[in-house]
Amino acid sequence: SYDVLADKTPVGVVGMVAYAGINMRLIISLETTSLKWGPTDTDVPCLEYISYASDWYGLENTRCLMEQAGEYSAAKYCHDYKPVAEGKYSSDWYLPAAGELKAMNNKDISAVNAGLSMVNNALQKLGKAKLENSYWSSSEYSNITSAETVRLSDGNNSYYSKSTTYNVLCVHKL
Repeated sequence: SYDVLADKTPVGVVGMVAYAGINMRLIISLETTSLKWGPTDTDVPCLEYISYASDWYGLENTRCLMEQAGEYSAAKYCHDYKPVAEGKYSSDWYLPAAGELKAMNNKDISAVNAGLSMVNNALQKLGKAKLENSYWSSSEYSNITSAETVRLSDGNNSYYSKSTTYNVLCVHKL
């Protein structure tokens, strides 16, 4: 709905992401937090390095991280995220991959750009903060020390030590 409905409890805001011929609708969580990505100096062998704009495997990456020894706080937060106690949307939330985050604000596709504006308007109607900061992705930058972040205000990526505390946003495929 474009309007807040008093008799409904929202679980998220729907956003369209598109890049290089890939189109996907995602539910974006209403809650964010700040956590570490995971332990530094630890390789995650089930994560393959893919160019950050091409990594659209957030659900698979999150599942991979949950199978690893060690504390992968950002992925665990999204894996355990439950905006409703049971039923639809009570599971399968995940830490988005870098490509999914980048596509939330793809400057090359005006409809997607408008989509992020609509998502931010909906979040503000619900009393939530706009998406404009950088957020951890489930994508590694180097297999040992760093993971990718993406700034939603412009879609640019950076990488930081996995032990750095950073913003976390969860998504669910629609």
